Amino acid sequence: MVKLAENAGFGFDKMESNGLQYNQSMPEYQLAFDSVTICFTLTTVDERGVAKQVTPQVDYLMKCLSSNSSFTRDVLQAAVGLKDRENFRLNYLKPALELGLIEMTLPHKPNSKLQRYHLTEKGVEWKQKIQNETS
Repeated sequence: MVKLAENAGFGFDKMESNGLQYNQSMPEYQLAFDSVTICFTLTTVDERGVAKQVTPQVDYLMKCLSSNSSFTRDVLQAAVGLKDRENFRLNYLKPALELGLIEMTLPHKPNSKLQRYHLTEKGVEWKQKIQNETS
């Protein structure tokens, strides 16, 4: 199927070869009656890339977290000195979660009143690396 589609000029073989080269994975094809959906798996960046992508807000949030405790969103929000929940969620919490620096204690219940956040192993390593660079 891929070679036939390539003959039609859709570039499937290029997507596959580039997927293997850059992400070490093949795209996944989902066929429907009238369409084809292609899903790509994206790899995370390495530590050097993470340090470059961390915003000042996430950096400040990371400084407020200790490596052996978990905190509620309210406590973290108060620690960074914000009152607006949406601003905190969009600029601090969500980017830190997406970078894999923090994680939820109840990932299957993101809106639970018992939800807490703690540093991941990657977050602990990043925090130690930044502390060593500033020392």
